[in-house]
Amino acid sequence: MQSIGRGRNDAKENQYQEFLDQEKNIQYTGTRLADRKGRFVRNSSRFSIDQKLRDDETLSADITINSSSGKSNSSYSNNFFLPDGNIYSAENQVRANGDSKGQQVTLQVDYARKFSENKRVEAGLRVYHNNSSAVFNSFQLNSSQEEIKLPLSNNYRYTENVNAGYFNYANKWKSFSYQAGLRIELSDFKGLLVDSNARFGYHFPDGLKNLDYAFFPSFFISRPLNENSDIQLSYSKRIRRPGFWQVNPYIDINDPMNIRLGNPQLKPEYTNSIEFNFLNRFKKGGSILTALYFKNNVGDITQFSDTLSTELYQQLNNASVSPDAILNSYINAGYTNRTGVEVIIEKKIFKNLELTYSGEAQYRITRAHTNKFRLNNEGLNFETKLTTAYRFQSTPRNFFNNLNLQFSAAYESPRVIPQGKIKSRFVSDFAIRKEFLKKKAAAVVFSINDIFNSQRFGTIYNTDRFYQDSYRRWNVRTFRLTFSYRFGNSKADLFNKRKKQTARNNDEENDGETDFR
Repeated sequence: MQSIGRGRNDAKENQYQEFLDQEKNIQYTGTRLADRKGRFVRNSSRFSIDQKLRDDETLSADITINSSSGKSNSSYSNNFFLPDGNIYSAENQVRANGDSKGQQVTLQVDYARKFSENKRVEAGLRVYHNNSSAVFNSFQLNSSQEEIKLPLSNNYRYTENVNAGYFNYANKWKSFSYQAGLRIELSDFKGLLVDSNARFGYHFPDGLKNLDYAFFPSFFISRPLNENSDIQLSYSKRIRRPGFWQVNPYIDINDPMNIRLGNPQLKPEYTNSIEFNFLNRFKKGGSILTALYFKNNVGDITQFSDTLSTELYQQLNNASVSPDAILNSYINAGYTNRTGVEVIIEKKIFKNLELTYSGEAQYRITRAHTNKFRLNNEGLNFETKLTTAYRFQSTPRNFFNNLNLQFSAAYESPRVIPQGKIKSRFVSDFAIRKEFLKKKAAAVVFSINDIFNSQRFGTIYNTDRFYQDSYRRWNVRTFRLTFSYRFGNSKADLFNKRKKQTARNNDEENDGETDFR
């Protein structure tokens, strides 16, 4: 991984630092034109067996094989001008191409036996293997159109293995229902930078001193208070491994003000979670769920940003990176503690109107440190979401019969991270669906995603070394008209489903790029 601290002891670096400071003091503007093309192909196959050994005993096994390949080509044209319009420097051109491939194999076996109405046992084994590689070449074109290979180039391979087994036991004692489980996991990640022959990765557990990293216990106990109310207390330990781009040391210069660089030294993070739930069902339909929780993330994977080092800026100079650019990477924080309350209300109003409301308030304490910095931050954040659904039913039947409307709106307040905060976010969606033909087999859906065109992912970094207020977005307000025909009993959702990357159990201290809906 490249150094992300600015060195000041070496005389040569001091000399270059004076040049860098002069560069920063010169007032100029720049334009960057980017042309990027890519192709990605993914294939998946699965073979499954389900065997009923007896009425109360089942055994299942499946193997899944996924393979993928991708190619990309991009070019950047950089131009810089003085305030009076004169050219500050000659046009700079960068060309890049990439090639990646990977294969993932998953084998899983599950066994379940029910001894009585309340007593049951579940057990299983899971083996996962991932073998991937990526090659990225970047070139700077000089005035003679000769290519000079840049240090942005990267040749990267890695293998990942996860071997796990689990056992769950569930039963009932008097009015208490309980379940206890244990998952044992052995995992390793081995990476290689081919050009430099540098190796990196992790192996857990790493000897007897880290043996506790291999065990993931869980326990749930619940009790009904009356026919409409239940309480539950639970504890669980989970693991989250770093993603591919978080460990890949590829340097992304697509945004010349925000450079991105993976950290091959990242290790998994672990979450200990305690939760108390109270569920109350309304007599006329609907329910309210209240949850109190405490979550302790050890080795929290979090983004770390700093100014460019002298060495890295020298390497990227031919790529026309701004001397004021921020380098964004990832580290394992010391820990992050989250204490909060969440409320979910589901209620049917009148005959055809359904409401679902959720609200959450959380106090977050994060403690992160590097070789040079100690980063501590804490604060309160909250989020809220409302979803409504209305179905028209008319007698006699007309066009509006079985017409469905859905509206969804979500807001997330600013949230602290070690070096600042993630900015607030708001997004809303609307959809209308009309079913027709026999058994409602056909449907037309008109939807608007992000009605007010407000979805942005922003971050404010406020440190002793720099201040940055930025946001980014991938999608704008979208209008969509779709037609579907159902074969069998499959059901279609009104909204285009989007995966939630940061649920509370997998809360990633990223830079605000996760979709919170």
